Amino acid sequence: MTRDPIPTDLRVWLEIPFSDQQLDAAVAPMVPGLIVAGAGTGKTAVMAARVTWLVSTGRVAADQVLGLTFTTKAAAELSTRVRKSLAKARISLGLPARDDEAGEPTISTYHSFASRLVAEHGALAGAEPTARIVSDASLHQLAYRVICRSTHAFEGVTTRPVDMVGKVLALDSALAEHDVDPESVQAHDRALLERMSAFDQQGAGKDVMAAARLRRDLVALVLELRAEKQRLMVIDFSDQLRWASAVAQRFPQVAEQMRERFGVVLLDEYQDTSVTQRLLMQSLFGAGHPLTAVGDPFQAIYGWRGASVGNIDNFPQHFPSVDVDGTLTAATVYPLTTNRRSTQPILDVANAIAAPLLARHLESSPLVAAAPSAPAPTADIVCALLTTEVEEVEWVADQVCHQHERGHAFSDITVLLRAMTRVALLRDALVRRGIPVEIVGVEGLLSLPEVVEVISVLQVLHDPTANPSMVRILAGPRWRIGPRDLALLGRRAAELAGRGRAPEHLAVDDTLDHAVAGGDPVDLVSLVDALDELGPTPVSAEARSRLVRVADELRGLRRHVGEPLGDRVQRVIDTIGLQAELMAAGDPVSEQRQAALASFLALAGEFRDLDSRATLGGFLRHIADARRFDKDPDADLPNATDSVRIMSVHKSKGLEFPVVVLPSLDDRTFPSNRGQSHWPKSAHVLPFDVRREPAPESLSGFPSSPTPRGIEYEQFREAARELDLLEETRLAYVAVTRAETTLIASASYWPASGRGLKQPGLFLQQIKECCETGLGEVAVWAEPPTDDVNPLAERVSVQWPPPIRADILQVRRAGAAEVSSRRGSGRSLPELLPEFLPDEVDDDQRAIIADWDRDLEVLLAAAERDLALDREVPLPTVLSATAVQTLVSDPDGFARRLVRPMPQQPSPAARRGTRFHAWVEAQFGQQPLLGPDELPGAADADIDSDTEFEQMQEQFLSMPYASMRPLALEVPCAILLAGRLVPGRIDAVFSHPDPSGDPSLDRWEVVDWKTGRQPAADPLQLAVYRLAWAELVGVPIERVDASFVYVRLGEVRRYGNAPGALPLPDRHEIERLITG
Repeated sequence: MTRDPIPTDLRVWLEIPFSDQQLDAAVAPMVPGLIVAGAGTGKTAVMAARVTWLVSTGRVAADQVLGLTFTTKAAAELSTRVRKSLAKARISLGLPARDDEAGEPTISTYHSFASRLVAEHGALAGAEPTARIVSDASLHQLAYRVICRSTHAFEGVTTRPVDMVGKVLALDSALAEHDVDPESVQAHDRALLERMSAFDQQGAGKDVMAAARLRRDLVALVLELRAEKQRLMVIDFSDQLRWASAVAQRFPQVAEQMRERFGVVLLDEYQDTSVTQRLLMQSLFGAGHPLTAVGDPFQAIYGWRGASVGNIDNFPQHFPSVDVDGTLTAATVYPLTTNRRSTQPILDVANAIAAPLLARHLESSPLVAAAPSAPAPTADIVCALLTTEVEEVEWVADQVCHQHERGHAFSDITVLLRAMTRVALLRDALVRRGIPVEIVGVEGLLSLPEVVEVISVLQVLHDPTANPSMVRILAGPRWRIGPRDLALLGRRAAELAGRGRAPEHLAVDDTLDHAVAGGDPVDLVSLVDALDELGPTPVSAEARSRLVRVADELRGLRRHVGEPLGDRVQRVIDTIGLQAELMAAGDPVSEQRQAALASFLALAGEFRDLDSRATLGGFLRHIADARRFDKDPDADLPNATDSVRIMSVHKSKGLEFPVVVLPSLDDRTFPSNRGQSHWPKSAHVLPFDVRREPAPESLSGFPSSPTPRGIEYEQFREAARELDLLEETRLAYVAVTRAETTLIASASYWPASGRGLKQPGLFLQQIKECCETGLGEVAVWAEPPTDDVNPLAERVSVQWPPPIRADILQVRRAGAAEVSSRRGSGRSLPELLPEFLPDEVDDDQRAIIADWDRDLEVLLAAAERDLALDREVPLPTVLSATAVQTLVSDPDGFARRLVRPMPQQPSPAARRGTRFHAWVEAQFGQQPLLGPDELPGAADADIDSDTEFEQMQEQFLSMPYASMRPLALEVPCAILLAGRLVPGRIDAVFSHPDPSGDPSLDRWEVVDWKTGRQPAADPLQLAVYRLAWAELVGVPIERVDASFVYVRLGEVRRYGNAPGALPLPDRHEIERLITG
């Protein structure tokens, strides 16, 4: 007779020594329950054991089990564990390992489940079931398109469309993650503005109102974006959850089908779920359905991405058990506190850091180490505080070497960073010691200086107003433009943008700020423009030489705007000489940097946007998103090579390592002093009143009056900073609990760059206190600096190009001299080839190498053309009369404008100039066919006021032309000159009959009105118009005169063949001027 299974059978079936806590959770009744699984307590094994118990005891069929987690890696791991556990249990029960008829559990990610729900039932709520997922970069592109095309009457927008994209997408995501209707946000802000607008606001009140106005605009754009996504039948991950939640909440029959289909539900990483995900699960599997959630509030580190730690804290109330009489009972909580990963000293450190969290999450408990089945490994905790960041990095690298010498493989050691900005310092220090290094994730790659240099150039090529990138290029080791010259360049940029000179007394930083601050978004200052038109800017002679070369280099790169993205990125790398110099250096650090550039090129080569194109703008948005979202642990996990890994703390979640190194634990970096944005002054953040979860008590009630004061907002910010510190505490807890046996922590006072003094952060101080109790060693603890001068500030000196090892340099110089001497013979590379090849190379190999050399000849020729200082620019087939003037007077400037056309700056004075032309037409009784902006003379930008305009009217009426009757006004004309069509528009033509009455002696006068202050117009324009009129009416050019009428001055300057007139070039002379 076979007995019924008992809970302890799980230990036998699965060959795992489950603790009593784990068994209690695995065999819990089929009612809602919460497993609070601390770090390293075996939650995946418990989830697999629970499925095994329920299936093996006949409580549920295998294919009626639903398991959800966040990443495909976690889903695959859980699915594998469940299948193996079920097979082991069946074998232990004397059954075949696999039961094909029973099916298998459904285990997937939350997003995949939502996607299937929308595909099957989304049409009920109006969703398109066949919509395709759109990438982040493509979503940026679509949002930008919507913003630019919007007809909404904006009331709070003050920035460029490109700067609005991130805010629109952030608000769209927040609305979706919190399951909030956009209309409710608009209603909230409308009521807030009505309440506050009745009072005179100061400081904080003005800021709150400005954010509310902007948020209303953003909501309108979100609605337009969502409509456009529906029209294009595309969807993002937030949309999937939003539609799935709508289906579940509005259509009870869908929830009923899901409950019939899945008899048991397990939710992994529940602390990272959003409000919308919780509402989706409540709607589908609430009302007492057997649902088990597993998570740890101490590891809730994705609040910045929409996760709500309140979900796990309030799970017992959100998912109560329902008794037969309908009574609701809070769900049971099953704690797991025995850590099977780390030694007790490391857990003591983790518990000390997590102490503030214990008071907030009452269902959690401190971790304890499992009793070792074998002698426990020796725990090793070391901390240090160094004077400078350079000293800290060197100390960390020495510690890594020490751990390797003690027997740890390099792959056992992982460096975890809160921010990846300092990754290059660590990498270089490790590589110099011969330690192999792997940087995990795109965020680290994009933080490396060699990649940042390339990205900066790409940003400037894409957007001439990308001034921070331009400053980074100019101030970097390659060009080394000093602060004074940068400030002067900023002043020149401001002048070109029409903002006038910055005040002379401003400091360097303030001058640059003045150059890029304020103004209409379409008139943004561009340092690139200043490079192209340095003018009389009093920069130093050396700086002028370098700036001219920078401008030439950027112009050369812009010529290849139509190249494929990968080729364009490679061209940037080649042009700035980065790869060549790294190859020439020949040291391990340079080899690592070459590998980073190759990875970046691969990233560019794989990119495609919404329309399956690879555009530079789309790629730059893509890598910006990669920086922001690279903390997702499902992407770019470390490979199996024996190397030290460097990764972000966020990316390490779910992983474990024998040795963990935590550098940069200062008070600025970790805990981070940046904090999250909050709704009173950030329009893309949802106000607490509209969210579908309670506001933190310390942040509720703001503003308490319709006239909030600065002190009230400062109290709000202080409360927000305390919550931000809790988020950092959770992240530090995750970092420490990744370590199995060894934890190394450090910080420093002075950064490698910058002036601000740092202090040891809270977490380093806590680790130090633990070490002082006997848990570890305080290796170094430097005294606080006594002065405020960074000792590294004076030693920052970077050589460019980087130095080349002497032995490599000698060999390469000898090879270069040999090639140069032989190429001097005039023979091509293929002809020289036999002299360089060894005798053992056969004919087939020689043919292959010859093909390579021919390709090199072509590439070298193309490179020489690209690097040439002079470039032939083909003339357009159509040239305006003004363009002909510019071509003759400034051919180089005209060529530059052809290579890089730029819009002309709008001018109010120019608009007044066109008003005069329109007024003249009205005086002669002809209504203009064109608007004022289209009339000739729009470039006459010297009429500064209505008073001057009236004076010009009076001056014109006193001139002879006012009483004359023109033959024609605003005459369109076109003439072929030197094979180019030159169109134009003549202001006025007057006829002058000969006194003899002989029509063959009649003359014509072509007139151009000028409203400028100086009589300095170029007569070449008149020559073109004169020739055009003569050919239009078919008369000899000698019978046509031309005049500039300077209305403001009351002067007339006559040209042509009449007595006293100045000469004008004829057709032959004009064509000679055009062709040069």
